[in-house]
Amino acid sequence: MARESHLRVGVDVEADEPGSIDIASKVIADDEMADLAPLGAIERAREVLLRFSAKEAIYKALDPFVHRFVGFKEVSVAPQADGRADVRLHLDQNEGPFAVEVRWRRFDALVLTTARVARASQ
Repeated sequence: MARESHLRVGVDVEADEPGSIDIASKVIADDEMADLAPLGAIERAREVLLRFSAKEAIYKALDPFVHRFVGFKEVSVAPQADGRADVRLHLDQNEGPFAVEVRWRRFDALVLTTARVARASQ
């Protein structure tokens, strides 16, 4: 008998170095921009990379539920100093609700991000 899973996990690993181009306009949702405004260039690039990694992990965990491409701006991420992140979903097709839990860590010149997505009870 096949088990139906209500929980999925996504993982993303990125090199923790600023890219040669600024990807913020493509991956950062409007409600995230204010968090980035006061940061210097290097700190801002690292924060954008962290949010990119978190969104990639979320998308990998979310895909089995929604079965479609989820745009970067359909998810807002606010990383916290304790290695967690607050996540807000604003899915274009109103799927859900989902409970999303993100953990992240920087080490050995890498950013490692994991996401757990579960169907939330209504």
